[in-house]
Amino acid sequence: MAFWFFLLLAIASLSTVHAQLPTTDGYVSIDCGISSNTNYTDETTNIPYVSDDGFIDTGTDHTIASNYVDSSLEKQLQTLRSFPNGSRNCYALTVTPEQKYLVRASFMYGSYDGLNGASPSNPLLFDLHLGVNLWTTVNITKASDVHRAEAIFVASADSASVCLVKTGSATPFISALELRPLKNTIYPYANATQNLVLFLRINLAPTTNHLLRYPFDRYERI
Repeated sequence: MAFWFFLLLAIASLSTVHAQLPTTDGYVSIDCGISSNTNYTDETTNIPYVSDDGFIDTGTDHTIASNYVDSSLEKQLQTLRSFPNGSRNCYALTVTPEQKYLVRASFMYGSYDGLNGASPSNPLLFDLHLGVNLWTTVNITKASDVHRAEAIFVASADSASVCLVKTGSATPFISALELRPLKNTIYPYANATQNLVLFLRINLAPTTNHLLRYPFDRYERI
């Protein structure tokens, strides 16, 4: 009986979420590597994406190799910004103090440099920092793989930084950077002194092999 009560409660909660019209208010969606005059609205999600020119002034723009582009690859993964110079390059994001956010960084190597440099024996390794804290180590072993990193944090000031840090011979790069405001009452373990890093998110018993994201999830969790 307890199980069925929990299941019905979960279904009721989902129905409540879907009954509300989602909004992109407060979303920051950055397609890294596109020029400042090519902002667009994603055809799948209807989320507007902007160039990263206004968020960082270092790095170089690139497009992945054409043989890695197909109709299923999201537009924001087809370009990137790499950072061959400097050991630490940071994006500056405007946030609201004490507001809780989900931040997601996406990486698609796609042999943009023509070197086919990612393999299990020779991975592309570099660090991703959220502010001064280590977020994760990006470990790319295959040129066609899409890598995503997510964290949830509470803003302590009116600006938050996402930094790519060179730790070896690999050149750091990033394809997309997304910021989503959350209700402060959810994810209670994320607070002013503690961030949460995504370990795993699972869609149980899916009816298709498509990713679920906005507008099916108002917070744009994938």
